Amino acid sequence: MKSMFWQLRTYVDVKTYGPMIKTMCNYKIHKEAYLKDIRNKLLCMEVATIFYYMEGLNKTGTAQSSMHQGAGELWNYLRCIIGTWTLMRLHGNKCHITAITTHVSTLMRTLEQSFHAPTHRHKCAWVKFEELKIGTRLMGAAMDEWITEWKRRRPNITQGKRAGGCDQVGGGRMGEASAAGDGPSNNIDILKSENLDTLKSLIETKEYLPKARVHKIIEDVRASNDQETGRKIIKDEIETWDHERTKIPSNAAETSSPPAAPSGASEHGNTRNAGGTSKPATAPTEPAATLPSGEPPGKTA
Repeated sequence: MKSMFWQLRTYVDVKTYGPMIKTMCNYKIHKEAYLKDIRNKLLCMEVATIFYYMEGLNKTGTAQSSMHQGAGELWNYLRCIIGTWTLMRLHGNKCHITAITTHVSTLMRTLEQSFHAPTHRHKCAWVKFEELKIGTRLMGAAMDEWITEWKRRRPNITQGKRAGGCDQVGGGRMGEASAAGDGPSNNIDILKSENLDTLKSLIETKEYLPKARVHKIIEDVRASNDQETGRKIIKDEIETWDHERTKIPSNAAETSSPPAAPSGASEHGNTRNAGGTSKPATAPTEPAATLPSGEPPGKTA
């Protein structure tokens, strides 16, 4: 697992960006208004490096990056999850992030076609929202540690200029409704605005599996040597963990007391007066006597 994060670090810890990434984020070429601002241009290049990692391209964008030979589909699956989670955690609140992500994702398709570079786009495509929720629980603790350590080393990107405002269609933060952000060019399902709040909640409440348990799951998946079996192992283990942390103890029914009667009522449907004696809960068949003004209850004239 450490090697996966180390590989991501070699992508995002760059001090200079490759020529293809600079071209992707060049206003003079693409005429996107937000790219005029240097901070948005920097954000665009940061997003592009994360996409390179997710899609298995090397830093020049022309070939597949080296892969861990023993992990197979699990490695590709986790690469997609780590990249998407990193993108949202680091940059999801930035102005124009939705438009920038859509812009980069669209250009990645062009890059793949132009250079015939094999990518993992088709592998990431099956990582839909439900799978990503599972992956976040699986990898969340490790990703939290990595992001916290990484942010200490990297400068924070401040908000870009808000020409027209962040609420402009196509320019909002992740989680805000945006027609551009929900378009078909985004191959990662979690980037759709309606899913982000749920994932954000999982991250904020830290609903993550313990790291020791994660290591065992990954070893079991590797030993299975089968994509479908591996996915089932992950899903079943997380469902088991969910059940264990939320289940009611088996002896709860035996030790629990019968529910208390509502305040002021007995089990036979009687109510109690101030003196503690019972009287029927139903209304009397004859009208109650009217008390003279000032007389206390219990007395008649």
